[in-house]
Amino acid sequence: MALIEQDREDLFRDGSAMRVRGEATIDGTLWLFGFRSQGQATLYAGPDHVFQFNADGQLRRIFLLGQRYVTSNGRLKVLQLHSRGERLKLSSYLVEDHEQQRLLSQLDELLLTLKHGIADPSIVWKTEGIDVDGFRERVVKWLASLATPVPIANIVNA
Repeated sequence: MALIEQDREDLFRDGSAMRVRGEATIDGTLWLFGFRSQGQATLYAGPDHVFQFNADGQLRRIFLLGQRYVTSNGRLKVLQLHSRGERLKLSSYLVEDHEQQRLLSQLDELLLTLKHGIADPSIVWKTEGIDVDGFRERVVKWLASLATPVPIANIVNA
C-alpha cells in the first residue's frame, strides 16, 4: 500500500500530463483532480479510486480497488491480465447491468464529495498550473457540465 501512496504523491508533483491539477485532503482521504490539455479530467480519491473522463465529460476508464475497467460502445468492460508462463494475456468481459450501475453510483458519490470539497473554503487545495480560485472555478464549471447520470464513452481513448 505504501508504494501506491508514494505513486500518488509523485503524481501531483510529476503529473505534467494534467497541466491543471489540485490536491486536497477531504474526509481524511487524499484527493487529486486534474485536467489534461484537451480538457480531459481525472479524479483520484485515495490510491484505489481513479476515474478518467474524455473531453466531453464521458467516463472512459476506471481503476477501482485493483480492478481495471474500460469503456466499449457505451458499456463498461473489466480488463484482466493472465500470466501464461512468460507471456501475459489480456482478456475482457462486459460487466453486468447491476455492477455497472453500482460503479456509476460510486462515481456519483465521489463527484458529490468533490463538489462539496471544492466549495468548502476550509478545505485547502494545493494547485499546479492555475491559482486556487481559478482551479475551484474550473472544477465547479466542469461538474456543472456533466450529464446525469455520467455517460459512458463509446471508446476508451477518445
